[in-house]
Amino acid sequence: MHEITHFTVVAGTGDWVYGQAAAGSDPARAVDNADSHEYFRENEPRRSLRTRR
Repeated sequence: MHEITHFTVVAGTGDWVYGQAAAGSDPARAVDNADSHEYFRENEPRRSLRTRR
């Protein structure tokens, strides 16, 4: 996930900081940081595509 976000057609991210604790330390740069994207994907809760009844 980290490396794929570097591609311009995906997100064109940079490597501002490394590590989960550091990835969210600067919100202005977090959207342009590859590790931030990686950790968001790894930690986001899975959502069911089915409608609950």
